[in-house]
Amino acid sequence: MSHNGNGTRNSNGSHRWWQVWKRGRDLDLTAYRRLALQLHLGLPRGGEHSRSVLMVTPNESDFCANGSITLASCIAEELRRPVLLVDAGNEAEVSRLLGSPASQGLTEFLSDPMRPLQDLALPTSQNNVWFLSRGSGQTPPFAASPENAHNLLVKSARQWDFVLVTGGPVLKNSLALAMAPHVGRVLLLVIENHSQIDDIDAAQNALEQCGARNISLVLSQLHAAVR
Repeated sequence: MSHNGNGTRNSNGSHRWWQVWKRGRDLDLTAYRRLALQLHLGLPRGGEHSRSVLMVTPNESDFCANGSITLASCIAEELRRPVLLVDAGNEAEVSRLLGSPASQGLTEFLSDPMRPLQDLALPTSQNNVWFLSRGSGQTPPFAASPENAHNLLVKSARQWDFVLVTGGPVLKNSLALAMAPHVGRVLLLVIENHSQIDDIDAAQNALEQCGARNISLVLSQLHAAVR
């Protein structure tokens, strides 16, 4: 897929493309660090928007999990502040990659929103990065409510400087759609030669209809995942 076209639609009607790959693998982290700084500057502390980001894909791809882990690490390195990575994906791919597929996490918090987040967030080997796993149980039917999504982000903002939520395929994830209007920015991860135009349009439309304020397309290549 080429990155020529209409780009991404923000709340002010403008278009933006962000790119997290170059032709050489050695430039991948540089691109993620640049994206981390762009997010930091675009969502200033004390600003009107939450210092939080939702990363999703228009269709099935395990690149979203790899990309969110890498971006969370780069944000923590660049800001030297605490960052919370939240696995809100249906398949719990981030939890599997980080070796905590059965750990209590988001599911347990949504079942009991009064539970302190610090009791569920796990430290990682990356300095300043904490992780809230998908959870060990079934997601309760009421989980995907805007109230629960907003509550999660408000509580996490009190303890972490930046929050990155990974939602996977957004058209199949009602929880990710519920979070979309409450985060500072939605990153729609588009994979070259993999993401279909119709799926991208459908994902953007669904996010807009749910009230997402700022949506940006992030272009990447399938083989350029940062490990």
